[in-house]
Amino acid sequence: MLDDLLIEAVVNGSVLEENYTDISVVNVVAGQPKRGFFSIIFKAFDTTSNVEVAVKFFSPIHNSDTYRMLSFEREAKILESLKDKKRCLQINTALKTATLSLSLANSHRPLNLQVKYFVTEWIDDDIDEFFLSNSSNIDILDRLRVFRDIVLAVAALHRSNVCHRDLKPDNLRKALRHKEKVIVAIDLGTAALLDSHNIIPSYTYCVGMIPYAAPESKCGLAGIRRLDSYADIFSLGCMFYELFNVDYYYDKFDNINPNVDANVLTLFGATIAREKKEEDKINRLNCLLDIHAKGVANVSVCGCNSLIPSATNGIMQELLDGLVAFDYRKRFNNFEHIIRKVDIILKVLTHQKLYQHRIKINNASRNNRIAKRANVLTDKLRSLVAGS
Repeated sequence: MLDDLLIEAVVNGSVLEENYTDISVVNVVAGQPKRGFFSIIFKAFDTTSNVEVAVKFFSPIHNSDTYRMLSFEREAKILESLKDKKRCLQINTALKTATLSLSLANSHRPLNLQVKYFVTEWIDDDIDEFFLSNSSNIDILDRLRVFRDIVLAVAALHRSNVCHRDLKPDNLRKALRHKEKVIVAIDLGTAALLDSHNIIPSYTYCVGMIPYAAPESKCGLAGIRRLDSYADIFSLGCMFYELFNVDYYYDKFDNINPNVDANVLTLFGATIAREKKEEDKINRLNCLLDIHAKGVANVSVCGCNSLIPSATNGIMQELLDGLVAFDYRKRFNNFEHIIRKVDIILKVLTHQKLYQHRIKINNASRNNRIAKRANVLTDKLRSLVAGS
């Protein structure tokens, strides 16, 4: 298999330059499903810059897939445009082509296969612990701060005219920037510039993972740039819900709206597909949303075993509704507005925590006074008994 041959050659040092040492493959593990369908990622040490790096190769078995190859090349170009942006993944080496030499039976000449790759910073500090159902020991304030940092990372991409289109916890990392830990989005394989043209004329599927994909991207509109920014907002909402609940947002939504994916979005897709022009597709979507969106039930921010305190139920529900609105036109489209709402929640919970702490101290002080008075009375009673 070509992928296996590439892995062996890269690890053995016969593909990359000599300055890359301690090379190991990270997304292909024996006996486990491959992480990432169209690329192979290696961890290496760059002796020139004296840092660990990630080397991302395009999978050679997909060399004939023009769309995937162009997407890989687009990812490298997007990363170059994000150079020196604090909250963005940093590229170390731009797109390059290496040669993979394959020995053929009954031939004295090797087959030289061209393989493309680029190099980025290596970041292995993930945020999975905040999304695990058994991590209730993590303070809710810390969860909110993590979400705030996720929003800032996505906002940094959008300010640079980039939509990620595959936001999920697994694609987020904590990077060190000038002695400060900030969250950055990794794996920009599906990312696109908002002013770029589509690589393929039409999409029949969403480009990211289904549990975090916006409704409009599931009905043939994943390639419309005007909608891409709303798709990232929707993904933020899914993660916001999952930070405080054991369920996935997608599963909860499907439970209370069992016919939406199977019937409504299928109807949307079939109806929108009849339109040829992008403007007509969007107009058709808007008409369908006017008719059907009112019948879609909102997911309560407080799910089973939710960590959300009652003091913030209302504002957190308002935030969730504004992030994951079924009708993209009703979603928040201003990151500063989202940050302000998160800051209000943080302020309320911080004051509540301080108030509860003061009550705890006052109660302890009161109990101490009561205990001292009880001891004084006990001593007096003992003295009276002894005197009689």
